[in-house]
This record gives sequence, C-alpha cells and structure tokens, in this order.
Amino acid sequence: MLSLKELFGLEDSLRIVVEAKENIQCPLCHSNLPRSEYFIKEGEVKPYWEGCKTCYKAYRRKLKEKKKSPIGPEDSKKINRILTKLASREEGKLWHVENEIEAELSFLAAKHLDNGLDRMVFEIAGNYVIKIDKSGRNQSDGEMDRGQNSKEVKHFKVIQKQSESIRECFLPILAYDKTDYLWIVMPKAETSNDGINCSEVVDRLRTKFAELGINMADLYSANVGMYKGRDVVIDYGYPIYFNKEED
Repeated sequence: MLSLKELFGLEDSLRIVVEAKENIQCPLCHSNLPRSEYFIKEGEVKPYWEGCKTCYKAYRRKLKEKKKSPIGPEDSKKINRILTKLASREEGKLWHVENEIEAELSFLAAKHLDNGLDRMVFEIAGNYVIKIDKSGRNQSDGEMDRGQNSKEVKHFKVIQKQSESIRECFLPILAYDKTDYLWIVMPKAETSNDGINCSEVVDRLRTKFAELGINMADLYSANVGMYKGRDVVIDYGYPIYFNKEED
C-alpha cells in the first residue's frame, strides 16, 4: 500500500489502492487515465474517495473554500430575522433599505457595494459578498423560481457537476438561505472597481466558453471579474447551456 503523499504528493490520509485495470475512466470527470493515476482511498470510518488526482485536488479545494465561508448557522438565522423584519415594514419587499441593512449587518462588517435590478450587494468580512434579494420572501409556484438568488443556486448546482475547467470559470457560492433564497454568499472577486479591464475578461471568457461548449445569455462586463488570478463569471442568474462534453 502507498500513501497519497507517496503516490501523488497530496495530503497523507487513509490508505489507497491502485486500480489494476487497463483503460480506466475517472467516474467523476470521465477522463481516460493510466492506471497509476487512478486510486481509491479507503477506510473503515470515513467514506472512500474514488477518482483521479485532478478531481481529488478539486475536491480538497472545494472543501477549503467551503470552510472559509464567514456565515455560520447562527449567522444565517440572524440574517434571516433581520431581513424578515425589514421586509415586513415594506409590504414584504426590501426596497431602499440599503443603509438599514448595512447597519443591521454590522456584525459582518457589511458595506453596501451596488444595486442590481433584483438584488443588493454588500461586502462582508472583508473578502466576501452577500447578495440580497430585493423581493424579500417572494413565494411562487416553483421551489427554485423565487428570483435571481434561487436561479443562481440552481445553476451553481449544475456547474458543480461539470469538469474542473468549467467549474473554475464561475465564482463559487459558499453559503445561501436554503428556505427562501433571501441571500447568497460568495468570495469577493476583483472587478472594474479594482482596476480590472472587464471587457477583456468577457472576451477571454467568450473564447473559452466557445471551446468548452458553454452558451451563456448574460455575459457582459458587469457580470465578470477575476478571482485567484482566473477570469470568472460573478453573476450567473440567467440561463447557462452546456452543449458538449469535454474531450
């Protein structure tokens, strides 16, 4: 038995078994792999890991990003109470209450950044943003059709099932209101406000999307930025279509 550290230089964890078959496919990204790059991490207590080195690294990175979310369970409840209270004064909506929200979310060091058609955006905890749905508790017939936040969560779940080269084009969602999609939290990307030429980012993403078979209806300068040196879409509440499988 080899350790993950010995085989791949990765985190040393549970034992692994190198699969002996030829023509192996990673069950996650479906890429063909030499048998030396395919492994199963097994143990008696933790669930085993099955897949290639690239997918394992992506999995570890996702876990680290998830741990960085500044929103814990108690924070989530507190945010919902605050927004529900404010919306109750405005016939269920959250219009023109940016200053009050900023003050109420002072425990997250909230700072109002921008308003979109349907959402308000605040910086929180320095390195994150929270997008708040102006419609408040906007009930509708469809569980996932309650505004831009719910649509963005829906699209993010689809994006998470794609290959790493596709996933890295979209800013991840770290936390969200699972009941009414009142808010979502993302890392804070660099945008035109930080000196980024977002028109060039759009051009590069369009080229990359053409190669990856992605068709996105709402790709323009206000919806893109840079995160960890990568060109990313920061607002993807509009439809995204994945037209082909990667080689």
